[in-house]
Amino acid sequence: MAINSATPLPSLNQYYVWDMLKFGQRYRVQYCVHSGSAVGNNMSFRIEEAIHGLHVLCVKKRLPKPPEYKEENVFGPPHEKKYVYSVKVVTSDGTVQSVMGDEKSRKKKAMNSASYKMILALQQRS
Repeated sequence: MAINSATPLPSLNQYYVWDMLKFGQRYRVQYCVHSGSAVGNNMSFRIEEAIHGLHVLCVKKRLPKPPEYKEENVFGPPHEKKYVYSVKVVTSDGTVQSVMGDEKSRKKKAMNSASYKMILALQQRS
C-alpha cells in the first residue's frame, strides 16, 4: 500500500485525503481526526461519544460525583440480547437526576443512549 499525498482540508476538525494504491487500484481515502473533547463549546457531540461527553460535562459543571450507570433490563434470546441502561447524576444543588436509555443490541450502545439523554436533560435544566 503506497500513500502518494496527504492534504489537510480547512475545518474545525482535521481532515486528511490520501490517494492510495492498493492491489493496482487507486483509491481516494478521507478520514477525520476530531480536535478537542467529545463535547465542544457549543455542546455538539456524536452519540457514539456520549459516555465521554457526559463525563466531560459533569467535570465542567463541577458536579460532586461522576455519572453512575445501571443495567436496568436484559432480554431476548442469547443470540439477540437487548440491553437497557440508566444513568444517574447528582447535580450541584444535591438533587438526583436519572434517565433511562433506549434498548440496544450492545451494552456500550445502551450506555451511550442513556448518556445522550442525560446530556440533553442537563442542557434543558440549565
